[in-house]
Amino acid sequence: MAMATYGTMCIELLTRDNYETWKIQMRTLLVKNDLWTYVGGLKVKPELIDGNAESREAWCEWTETGEKAKADLILCISPAELKQIKNSVTSREIWIRLEEVYPSKGSARKATLLKLLIQLKMSDTGDVRDHLSKFFDIVDKLSEMEIKSTKIYCRLCCFTVYQRVMRIFDAQSNQAMIFHRPRSSEKILRHC
Repeated sequence: MAMATYGTMCIELLTRDNYETWKIQMRTLLVKNDLWTYVGGLKVKPELIDGNAESREAWCEWTETGEKAKADLILCISPAELKQIKNSVTSREIWIRLEEVYPSKGSARKATLLKLLIQLKMSDTGDVRDHLSKFFDIVDKLSEMEIKSTKIYCRLCCFTVYQRVMRIFDAQSNQAMIFHRPRSSEKILRHC
């Protein structure tokens, strides 16, 4: 996992899989560095008037600060994803382009998240905490999209994790560990 470092802060580079998290962290970094007004379109590029020193100075200042915002964005995007923004001139154009390329809503995104949730399996050597973290990350994203069927998938995942944990306990039960097991999976599903 590639990271961009700013002082004591580290931000994971944008990949095709982490846009939602990256967007929150990147916006926070830009706000901290007083650059969000340029990226968010709140501070518009001033018009350059020939022969007017004041307009020239404002234009130059906006351009310089806008380039800093653009640099911060580019430095936090993985090399494989830079192709998405290659024709963007300003930091605002980059932000808009990324919002278009990595949609957070829509039927394709919903289908992708549901597929990830259905196919999410914990390996025999996997960590339960990592598995549950991935699971709840997907469920949160689906909940933001107002998908109502996430309870069903949540119950299925809980049952899958329960089965894995019980296999671990069964393997350890030979070492004087005894656990009581419910008689049916229905009891487990009712408690999730």
